[in-house]
Amino acid sequence: MCEIDREFFEKCRKEYVESGEHFYPIKEWALGSFRKPNEKDYGIKLTFHIISKDREQLNLNKEMQGLNKPEKGVGIPPDKLVEVAEWLLKQLGPEAYQEGQCEKEGLEEAYGYKFEIIKKFDKDNFTDINLKLMHNLNETKYFLNTQKKFGEYPHRKGVEIPKQMLEQIAQCLVIASEKMK
Repeated sequence: MCEIDREFFEKCRKEYVESGEHFYPIKEWALGSFRKPNEKDYGIKLTFHIISKDREQLNLNKEMQGLNKPEKGVGIPPDKLVEVAEWLLKQLGPEAYQEGQCEKEGLEEAYGYKFEIIKKFDKDNFTDINLKLMHNLNETKYFLNTQKKFGEYPHRKGVEIPKQMLEQIAQCLVIASEKMK
């Protein structure tokens, strides 16, 4: 469960004004049994990111154990937290996206995986957040990343989420959206 309250966000905003600090950890998940035997040990970290006085988001990052810095991730604005959480939860129920439902424009292959866009979320005027199915012959995961809306920009790196973690992450996003206000 995600143990955060309004005071956490108020303290972070106050500290930001006083010190200029931008990142505040909320929750970390170690992947442990969810990772492949040949995969490096990493976890998923949720942080509160104050970009400026009037702009905040939650970052969901993949973090290699021992490095203590995010490797890949996605920033989610407060007004998109519940919508992203709902779509994560939808993947656990009868309305879950099924492999192969994606239009041709939403397909890509990289790093030995096929990626299929499940849902695009409008992040801002220039960027979308993508929820993708990430699969190969051995495993299926979900992938959140950002992508520029215009021009020939590649998909940005994102965060891989095992199916077993979708519910925990979605709950934290919903709780944070309620407490950030």
